[in-house]
Amino acid sequence: MNITVITPYDSSNYGAYLQAYCLKRKLEELGHSVSHIPTRSEDYVRALYYKEKPTRKKEKLFPLRFKKNQEFGKRKYAQFCKDQEEFRVVSEDSDNADLYILGSDEIWNITHPAFRKPVFWGIGRDPVISYAASIGGANTELLKKSPEQINALRKLSDLLVRDGKTVDFVQEVTGRKAQIVCDPTMLVPVEGYGREFHDDYLSQNDCLLIYTYATLSEDSIAAIKAYAKKNRMKLVGCCFNHSWCDHICECSPLEFSSLIRQCKATVTATFHGSIFCILNHANFASISYSPKTTQLLEQFGIPERCLDINGVTEAGLTKILSGGIDYDKVDKKIAAIRKDSVSLLTQAIEKAVGSKSFDYQICPSDSCSGCFACLNKCPEDAVGVTVDLYGRTLPMIDPEKCIRCGMCKKVCPQNTPVELRAPIKCYAAVRKDEAAHKESASGGIGAALAESIIAGGGVVYGAALETGEELVVKHIKAETAEDTEKLRDSKYAQSSIGDIYRDVSSELKAGKKVLFTGTPCQIGGLKNYLGKDHDNLFCVDLICHGIPPVKMFNEHMKTVVGGKEITKISFRLGRRDYCMNVFSGDESIYYIFRDQDTYYRAFFTSLNIRENCYRCQYAADRRCSDITLGDFWGLDKSALSTPMNGKVSVVTVNTEKGQSLIDSIRDVTLLEERDYEEAKPKNDQLNHPSKRHKDRDRFLEEYRKTQDFEKAINATCVPREIADYNFTYGTLPGKAINKIKRIKESGKRK
Repeated sequence: MNITVITPYDSSNYGAYLQAYCLKRKLEELGHSVSHIPTRSEDYVRALYYKEKPTRKKEKLFPLRFKKNQEFGKRKYAQFCKDQEEFRVVSEDSDNADLYILGSDEIWNITHPAFRKPVFWGIGRDPVISYAASIGGANTELLKKSPEQINALRKLSDLLVRDGKTVDFVQEVTGRKAQIVCDPTMLVPVEGYGREFHDDYLSQNDCLLIYTYATLSEDSIAAIKAYAKKNRMKLVGCCFNHSWCDHICECSPLEFSSLIRQCKATVTATFHGSIFCILNHANFASISYSPKTTQLLEQFGIPERCLDINGVTEAGLTKILSGGIDYDKVDKKIAAIRKDSVSLLTQAIEKAVGSKSFDYQICPSDSCSGCFACLNKCPEDAVGVTVDLYGRTLPMIDPEKCIRCGMCKKVCPQNTPVELRAPIKCYAAVRKDEAAHKESASGGIGAALAESIIAGGGVVYGAALETGEELVVKHIKAETAEDTEKLRDSKYAQSSIGDIYRDVSSELKAGKKVLFTGTPCQIGGLKNYLGKDHDNLFCVDLICHGIPPVKMFNEHMKTVVGGKEITKISFRLGRRDYCMNVFSGDESIYYIFRDQDTYYRAFFTSLNIRENCYRCQYAADRRCSDITLGDFWGLDKSALSTPMNGKVSVVTVNTEKGQSLIDSIRDVTLLEERDYEEAKPKNDQLNHPSKRHKDRDRFLEEYRKTQDFEKAINATCVPREIADYNFTYGTLPGKAINKIKRIKESGKRK
């Protein structure tokens, strides 16, 4: 059988290489053909070994030392590349595996950005099992906020893991019992592979081998040096260029076992270093950085070989290294664990072949718009809502309720795109009632449409902001003119759909006229949920810049109002447009222009919106609704036949049904047909999706770590840009400089 193993076989340490190598050897012994696919780019992997240029201050201050380390890294890279010729590497495109095996080591530790990649979770592959995979030191609470990874674990045909912590996590998020197996390096006896390492220094001296990629403290290094000196031993380093060692042995991964055997004793601070000391019957001391090393030594009955990272002393080393190890007893335990692990691996392979697992991922998380058509369509209410690491609301299937009908996937607009139509007419429009116009975020057309539907006995659905302990933006139903007041004004946070599509369906079946207003993705979700057009349904979409998670909005509000009760928020109504005005009762408790507020500025610079917004299928000429509304930026008011004061709406009519609805409000609005091309240049999302902010990745990484909007924003350029704005427009020197710039620019234009 063709098996593809997904593991970082090309990492820059012996453990990563040897666990990949040993698993390959065992699979080949079992009669399988084994290949590997690259999991990181060549540039990324090369950077693990050496830097092209100095980046840190110390590296720049000591160029000769940097050059020496660089040359060492290049030689090491060449050695590892040569040993990696043992692997058959195939590209993802040419991969035709019968089975995929994920593992081993901490490939599910999402603390490391590299291990968040879909490839390490088997996403998009089938059938898949894991072998000796681990979540390592990952925060399980953060892992629980990674629905795509959880769904990937649920899909695995079999879960063979390395430690109890991973067993507990798998049980909690999937309801399945994972089996513990040995690390792959124990699957193959060391005497059955490897090459002899030759270095005259080893035969001429009694050597104490040092294998650690962690930076040891000065006290630990001093203790190791004192022990070596007292016992007339030379310190020999390997794999890493430790300047405090007497000699560095530049051996390849397959020569590592030979090196251990040629040294009198070993001090290691790595998990795999400890394993290879055990396998090679070494006299060793293990400095523990993590519980996995401690658990390993306890498993083999030699916990006394462990030194705490903060307790490395000469006396401690002397006590450990002067004692013996009953390796006969250890070998029997290894043989038993090896036998059980090979049996479990064989059974998992046989079980997986030919099987087809149900994928609980409805669509990729970065593609999901949060329309929740899936939740509304599920006949068993098996689809719920979860909030992920980045504050996004995402659908999550309950496996115990799910009947695997696949309706949630079929209804998803990312999987089944809705029909899009080019506009047939374009209008500039405002309400005639000046008071009502002033109370609107734009020209007031949305409110006029809502009032028209209500007057005809219909119902209206739109986004409303509900205040309280938590701010909630959600879609509600309005059945009276008073109810529609809640739908006014812009809400620059994502609206929760809940099960509102079901309510829309009920009203349509009852024969009522229904007006549904929302973002284009919400309209797309509704249309796919309904499955067909309805003569009595009118859909209005908004020219959408993108939608930030409401969780971030809540975090920001709690910061800026200092715990005060919020009763109302406006983003567009104030002494000037685009000001955030927060009220507690009748008192304005926070009033600020968009370029001075971190959340508002992040929104308008496309920093804090959902990932799917950067490739929105609706941000184009063709729309999914009957009518599209927005601000008519770039309108030549001097060319209007009827003057329109204040903010003016752009109205694009996309269907004949939409035109009939516009015609119904002519008595209360000023409407003038305009060329659609006039509306496009200043409304970017009629042309293309919002562009990804240059600091987007930095923002997401900081938010993932802190779960705090303000801390994440402070890691980006936004605070500096706000400071620049405040200087330019809020200080006399700034205003003077800005005025001089404007004068110079006007002179150039002339």
